Amino acid sequence: MAARIYTAEGQVLLPGHVYLDLDVPDVQAAALSLPTVIENLPHDLEHLRPVVQQLRSALRDKYIFPMDKVYEANDLGVADTVDMLDIDYDENSIDHFWDLTPGEAGLDRKTDMSPWARKLDALYCSIFAFTPCSLTTLVDILLCDRLAARDVAGYKRPLYIASEVSIQTSVRKSEKYGEGHVLGYADRALGTEKSELSAMLFVIDAKKGTFSSSTISRMLCHLAGVQDARKSVGKPDGDVFGMTTDFVNFQFVVLRNDRRAYTSEPLSWVRKRDVVIRYIDHILKMAIESSPFTAPVKVINKHIRRKSEPTSSFMFGASEESDGGDEADHYEVVVVDGRSVLRRSSLATQK
Repeated sequence: MAARIYTAEGQVLLPGHVYLDLDVPDVQAAALSLPTVIENLPHDLEHLRPVVQQLRSALRDKYIFPMDKVYEANDLGVADTVDMLDIDYDENSIDHFWDLTPGEAGLDRKTDMSPWARKLDALYCSIFAFTPCSLTTLVDILLCDRLAARDVAGYKRPLYIASEVSIQTSVRKSEKYGEGHVLGYADRALGTEKSELSAMLFVIDAKKGTFSSSTISRMLCHLAGVQDARKSVGKPDGDVFGMTTDFVNFQFVVLRNDRRAYTSEPLSWVRKRDVVIRYIDHILKMAIESSPFTAPVKVINKHIRRKSEPTSSFMFGASEESDGGDEADHYEVVVVDGRSVLRRSSLATQK
């Protein structure tokens, strides 16, 4: 007869089961990534969804906010979000509609895309558009193109496009909800640091499916978290910007310094591409100018001098100051024989 093994709580460990030690550091580090795992779970593993959700709850309660009540941004409606986070926003009011002014839209600027970025149309219309990673890849290409158009090569700090960003913020005084935290995950965030929420400038959600009030609610949670993080380290609150897209439609959100939020109308990529690009260009301009670390300085770069064309650099992954710096990919928009191309290299080979 096999001996039974008991845990400290008196539970029997069954030989036919796999047990995961929640105290292992690697497991703790994985706690924040599980929502993404659940969302992108392949169809043939759909039967594992309840197990992964249960694991996420256990890890969240143990390592993130063990003493506080946690609300997930995905589960909140607009009314709940504005109440919990003290945001002034009415999704049914024209007073909260965001339309670019002629000056903000930069009607005198061209919205032409680089030759390599024009492949978005081919990718958008191909079977690739239906793969799990397609949306974020399309967004990455679009961001690189618009950053290249802004000629950010002269900024003293590189811009990082971080993926799967965890955004947490405290519930403000709410009679209905009391104290607690709101936890969300943004697909992309652009800023001067990869690991510092207070350094984020532009938050992006790229998810398949139709637009709904929950999409805006989730983005409002993200923007409130970034704004609160900036305030906590002594930075001016400033305006915080967001974009939600399924690459069929785009919608833009701004949370002003006075905690008042505005949203654009959903914009079709096929029909209103120029308007989408003007929103992105305006947001990048405002976000970059709001950061004291992105003031233009003289660039010393042999490649730039040789080609007499700007080289724009964007980091995907960890910053050099973070622990994961060696794993980041470095993308450069370079001009070769009169053509703009996107060159990729590993930061590990550049040190």
